[in-house]
Amino acid sequence: MQFSHKTLPDGRNFLYAWFSAMFTRIDLIIIKKVSEDELVGVAQRIEAEVLRIEAFANKFNPETELSYINRLAGKQEVHVSEEMLQILAECEIYNQKTLGYFDITAGSETPFLKEKYFLNIERPGIRFAHVNVKLDLSGFIKGYALRKVSEILKNENIPDALVNIGNSSVFAKGNHPFGEGWKIQVPDTKAECVLHDECLTTSGNHPDTKWPVLIPGSGIPGTNASVASVITRDGAEGEALSTAVYLAKENEVPLMLENLNARWLKA
Repeated sequence: MQFSHKTLPDGRNFLYAWFSAMFTRIDLIIIKKVSEDELVGVAQRIEAEVLRIEAFANKFNPETELSYINRLAGKQEVHVSEEMLQILAECEIYNQKTLGYFDITAGSETPFLKEKYFLNIERPGIRFAHVNVKLDLSGFIKGYALRKVSEILKNENIPDALVNIGNSSVFAKGNHPFGEGWKIQVPDTKAECVLHDECLTTSGNHPDTKWPVLIPGSGIPGTNASVASVITRDGAEGEALSTAVYLAKENEVPLMLENLNARWLKA
């Protein structure tokens, strides 16, 4: 992690830190009237938490829990951690609330199946309905990381902060040093919004996208020309919802927004 620091005119300390994780750059701004060392310690805890999440949820690393599940759950029930079980159960809820557009099995090479995996809450465990089912949390895990980072900021009594994961997942807490809330530009657009203890998440495909957003049941990348951005109180909810809004028909979006108490920022 790298960082820079300065003291604001009112005596508060301003820390700007950045590091790489989840195949992108993560930027932090943390403001509080405490020592530089204390703020650096908070930033280091945030970095450690993001790396911890990446260490079990990265589908490209064969050593992660997610990769272990993808290798074996099509053959037998696989034991999972309590945290992974909670994430998978939550993703099922978001699948329902987004009319099926948010689907962590969207990239699976399977025949049409109503249910593609089964969770065992008591064990806990997971079993795939077909050997070719695969889970992909990349459309969820950055938002989940924002949630965990926001919990660290709350526990450390940080009143003002900004967390930016690759420009597509942003959490703003409190206020900018010289204004109310945090003014954020929506990626790939000229639109702006002001966040007050909220998250801005954006999904969409570009011609050079390595890992496109896929239409569930088809394996085909979404073709909407403009990105979809939503504002939510929770980053994980926002990540799921922005994916769904990008893929959905416009007349389907209001119900999804209502289901998750969110706002849609049209480009």
